[in-house]
Amino acid sequence: MAEFSNILRVGIYLDGGYLQAISNYYYYETSRHTRIRVAGIQEYCRAYLSREYGRPPSQIAITEAHWYKVRMDKGRDKDRGRLRGVASNDSEQIQKERAFENHLIRLGYRIHYIGPYQAEAYTCATHLAMDCYDHAQLRRFDVCFLLVYRIEMLPLLNRLVALGIPVYVLVWNISSASFSLHNSLALVPQVDAHFLPMNDIVDGADSDEMTPMVDGLFLSSEYGDHSDTPTQNFVLAG
Repeated sequence: MAEFSNILRVGIYLDGGYLQAISNYYYYETSRHTRIRVAGIQEYCRAYLSREYGRPPSQIAITEAHWYKVRMDKGRDKDRGRLRGVASNDSEQIQKERAFENHLIRLGYRIHYIGPYQAEAYTCATHLAMDCYDHAQLRRFDVCFLLVYRIEMLPLLNRLVALGIPVYVLVWNISSASFSLHNSLALVPQVDAHFLPMNDIVDGADSDEMTPMVDGLFLSSEYGDHSDTPTQNFVLAG
């Protein structure tokens, strides 16, 4: 029993649209020309906690992993400022999406698609926040990592902190010729959460300790030719 009490339980909640934007940015707009690995995010979180808490990786377990995305109808221009996707009937693209979903399941993620009519009432961020807070109240994790960017997530951060749960937000600010996306949460003062500036961490990874952690965030030939994040283009409205 004592062995299990030493396990640091981690919850990871990802905004799939935000992740896809980040992945496209590194693939099309930077010299890396590669995509983000979803498995790499898990590995980075565990390595970060191992360093911060002085725990061996064997004592850090991801007990909750969730991936959220709005699935838009073809021809639907936008959904009140939320994710706007480019639909495709191409069978190859559908196969890639199914392969990616299977990959998420193998990594232990629960997939949450928000339909366009659901999104009229509840945003993707709302679903993520409600699930995360419910799981926190049930004490399903000790530490929470969030890949989110909308200001609507602020109440969730405050409530998690009030429960005594350390919160780490992976912050990417994207500026390119294609689109610009800035994390609103990191600009709010007096939020007692940990904001990890991933742009700076990735660009400044020149130490022997940090380089393997950062390189593991990206696909390479070591992981095969398949993409770890979906490849269709999209824009983030609003």
